[in-house]
This record gives sequence, C-alpha cells and structure tokens, in this order.
Amino acid sequence: MIPCTCTHQQLWPLLSLPNLTTILFINCSLSGDIPSTISNPSKLTTFDLGINSFSGGFPVFLGYITSLQYLSLSDNYFTGTIPGSIATLTNLTYLNLDANEFSGDLSSLIRLIGSLPLQDLLLTNNNFTGSIPSSIGDHTKLTQLHLSNNMLSGSIPSEIGNMSSLGELWLLQNQFHGPIPFEIGKLGSLWQLDLSQNYLNGSIPSAVSNLTGLSFLYLYGNQLSGLIPPGFGNMQSLYVFQLMANKLTGPIPPSIGNMTCLESLYLRTNRLSGSIPKELGKLAKLKELALAENQLYGSLPIELNNLTSLTSLQISNNSFTGNLPSDICKGGALISFSAFDNKLSGPVPWSLRNCTTLTRLRLQNNQLTGSLTGSLGVLPNLNYLELSNNRFHGDLPSIFGTYQSLQSLIISSANISGKMRLDLGNLSLLHKLDLSGNDLVREIPIYIGNMNSLIEISLDGNNFVGLIPREIGALSELANLNLAANNLYGEIPKELQE
Repeated sequence: MIPCTCTHQQLWPLLSLPNLTTILFINCSLSGDIPSTISNPSKLTTFDLGINSFSGGFPVFLGYITSLQYLSLSDNYFTGTIPGSIATLTNLTYLNLDANEFSGDLSSLIRLIGSLPLQDLLLTNNNFTGSIPSSIGDHTKLTQLHLSNNMLSGSIPSEIGNMSSLGELWLLQNQFHGPIPFEIGKLGSLWQLDLSQNYLNGSIPSAVSNLTGLSFLYLYGNQLSGLIPPGFGNMQSLYVFQLMANKLTGPIPPSIGNMTCLESLYLRTNRLSGSIPKELGKLAKLKELALAENQLYGSLPIELNNLTSLTSLQISNNSFTGNLPSDICKGGALISFSAFDNKLSGPVPWSLRNCTTLTRLRLQNNQLTGSLTGSLGVLPNLNYLELSNNRFHGDLPSIFGTYQSLQSLIISSANISGKMRLDLGNLSLLHKLDLSGNDLVREIPIYIGNMNSLIEISLDGNNFVGLIPREIGALSELANLNLAANNLYGEIPKELQE
C-alpha cells in the first residue's frame, strides 16, 4: 500500500512495484495532470486520489489495470469524457467520480459499464448530460446510484424498480421531468431517496409508502401535485421527510403521527389546507417542523406542546387563529420560531421566557395582545426579533437591553408606548432598529449615537419631541434614517448633512 506520504513526482514511478495493491492519496494537496504513460501494476485493486487538485482527462492507464476493484477520483478537476477502456475493468465494484468536471452522455457511459459488477456508482457534481437509460435496471447489484447535480433530463425510467439491491438513489438538481414511476415502490432495500429540485410532476405514487425501510425522503422543489398519500404513515423508519416547494393540496394526513422516528418534517410552500392534525404531537423526536406558506387554518393543537425536541417551528403565511402554544419551548431547545402573517391572538407564549436557545423570533402581522414586559426573558442568543403589527400594550421591556446578540429589533405598529429605554444602548451589534408607528414619547436618546453597527433606524410615526441628536451623525454605517411624523423641532444637525 502507498499512503499519502510522497510527492506528486514520486508517486507515478511507484506504480511499477510488482506487488502493489493499494494506492490511497486522499486529501494530499496534490495537483497537475497525470502522465499518460505509466506502468500498469498487475495486482492493484484500490486506487483513490480523492480530494486533491488533479486536472486533465480521465487517466488513460487506469483502463488497463484489470485487477482494479475500487476506483475513486472524487473531488478533483478532471475533465472530458470517460474512455471506452473503462469497460475492461471487469472486477470493478466501486466507481466514484463525484465533484469533477467530467462530461458526456450518461446513456453511453451506462452502456460502457454494463458488464461490470458495480455495486456503487457515484457521479454527483459533474457535467453529464442526456437521460437515464432503461438499461439501468440491469444493474441489480448496485447499492448506491448518485447522479445529483448534473445536467440530466428526460423521465425517470420505470426499469429503475428492478434495481433490487439499491439502498441510495440520488437524482437531485437535474432537469428530470414527468411523474415519479410507480415502480420505485419496489425498491425494498432503499433507505435514501432524493429526487428534489427537478421538474417532476403529477401525484406522488402511493407505492412510495411501501418503502418501509426508508430513512431519508427528499422530494422538494418539484411540481408535484395532488394529495400526500395517507399510507406514508407506514414509513416509520423515516428521519427526514421533505416535500416543500411543490403544488400539493389537501390536508396533512394524521397518519404522519405514526412516523415516530421523524426528526425533520418540511411541508412548507405548498397548497395544503385544513388544520394541523393533533397526531403530530406524537412525534417526540421531531426537531424541525415547517408548515409555512400553505392554506392551513384553524387553531393550533395543544398537542404541539408535546414536541419538546423542537429546534425550529415555521407556521407563517397561513390563516391560523387562536392562541400560540403556551409551552412551545418547554423542552428548552427551540432556536427559530416563525408564526408571522396569520390571525393569531392572545399573548406571546410564556414558555419563551426561559428559551435561552432562541436565535430568531418572528410573530409579526397577527393580532397578539398583552404586555411584552414579562413575556420574554433572558435570551442571550437572540439575534432577530420582529413583533410588528400586533395589538400589544405597555412599554418596551427593559430586558431587551440584555439581548447582546441582537442584530434586528423590529416592533413597528404594535401599540407600544412610553419612552425608549436607556438599556437599548447596550445593543452594540444591532443593525436594524424599527420602532415606527407606535406611541413612543420624549426625546430620542443620545445613546443611539454609540450603537455603531446601526445601518437602519426607523422611528417615524411616534410622538418624539425635542431636537434630533447630533450623535446620530457618528454612525458611520448608517444608510437609512427615518424620523418623519414626530414632534421634533430645531435644525437638522450639521453632522447629518455631511
């Protein structure tokens, strides 16, 4: 075996060693072209040049090392087509050409390797064109087929259902169109299926629910329509289930609550309707729930309080009514919570007081009420807070001054009154301050001139009085300043005129 201990120039002569079986030059910072005339070691079984900066065409000499079983050229800068000599590698079981600039017609390549005993074919992140030929179904020993991030088109052939050993099928980020073949439900060994970011249309075949060993299912970013098959609840091994950015309609199937291993559920940006089924509250391991940008309505089930592992909850851009779940951060893991653009009412959930993991909170454009004082506690990691267009009352809470990570504070048209607290001057990382359209009074505090990261200040539509603080002129990053519709007087400070 030759490990990663010699230079580019020293490597190639070593191939003449008569008993050489393994070359592993992985992540060795090697570059340049590979010589076309190199001795062909007759016993070499493993050749891996992954994660370097080699360039040029496919190394010609490799096509004559018939003993090769494992070949990886991944993560380099190889270009051009794959030569016909690859068909002579009759012992090859693993071929990894990921992350290069190889090109050519995929159908031609599949024909070339048709007689090889391949178990793994990895061609992701290249420039292959054409379509998947029906002969792909003859590769019944393949366990991994990775064709993502190429320029492939056409439909997914039904013969793919004959690949009985297939465990991973990655076709994302191509230009495939047409329906998902029903026969894909025959792939009983499949545990990863990624067809996302293509132009697939039609309904999701109910046969997909037969893939009970599936752990990861990605169908997002297509043009899929129709209902989510209720039989999907049978896939109880799923960890990740992502259907966002399609045209799916109808309700969220309650059977999804049977996916007890589920950690990530993304159904956002579809046309789903109805209410959130209470059965989702059974997903004790769920970390990410994204239902935003649908046509969902009704009150939020109290069973959502049971999702104590949640790190991200996105329910924005729907028509939900009633109160937010009171114990949504009971597990203390919530990082991002978005519920804006709904018809929600009642107070900000009390459990957010102790949600120290929270980094983003967006509840704007609802009908929330109550005082903000006491609603939010010590949130040391919060960097984005937006509560605009609600019906709160009372002053800005003093606790806001402790949010040292805060970069955006947006509470416009939220019925806030009183004065701007001195505590806000502690927010040294704040980029955007928008308190417009409220009932704030007294002078604009001079400490605002010390908030050196500010890019945008919107204090318009309040009842501020007095002079414009000249200290604002010291904010070198400031790009937008709006103080209109207040009761300010006097001259504009010269520091703002320069």
